[in-house]
Amino acid sequence: MATVNEVTVSGRKFRKLVDEATKLWQKISFWTKASDVEFDDGMTAEIKMGAVDGITDSLASTSSKIAASAKALKQVNDKLAQGRLEFVVNDDGSIGYRLDGADTVLPFNSRFNGVIMRYYKKSTDSSAYLSIYDNPTTGYYNYGAAYDPDTRKTTIKYPGRYSMMISDNNGYAACYLNDEQIKIVSYSSIYFAHDLKEGDVLYFTGSQTGAHAYIEKISD
Repeated sequence: MATVNEVTVSGRKFRKLVDEATKLWQKISFWTKASDVEFDDGMTAEIKMGAVDGITDSLASTSSKIAASAKALKQVNDKLAQGRLEFVVNDDGSIGYRLDGADTVLPFNSRFNGVIMRYYKKSTDSSAYLSIYDNPTTGYYNYGAAYDPDTRKTTIKYPGRYSMMISDNNGYAACYLNDEQIKIVSYSSIYFAHDLKEGDVLYFTGSQTGAHAYIEKISD
């Protein structure tokens, strides 16, 4: 095959006269527009990439049209425990992490210690079930449990050892775990601890107005 003597030309255009009477010219460009390039799925390069205005190394940019560079992502990674931390989603959907590229996936400690629920019996309440306090800042934190106001039952979110108290206010009060009575008190108050699992359901009952109770997670 004979050698072809050629030079690559880009960025050039030429004009072609298409209507001599009106002196209408076509400007024909060697440039390819993004709207002319079509992908296999029928979308053009303009549609696929047109929303991206550029790439930046800056972590301060708030534009939704600027993509982060590899350098910017490295800055983010370095800020996560100096680049030692890798987040992992396990097969069961739980989240863990690896340190320093190790094979072992460590679970996050779902630790919460503190008062999470306070209950009492209202003077206008004919039900035996104790309700949470109306004031959420003192009665219901929802950090470690989920309270159902319709059933007045509390579902534990985090396993661990819980401290509990029930007081009857000159009557009787009881604590139920998974619909089985575990403690009852009459004309007194009682403090006790119990190991609870995720999904355990608690509720308290009382016969007198002013009966009250609380639960508090004290350790894992």
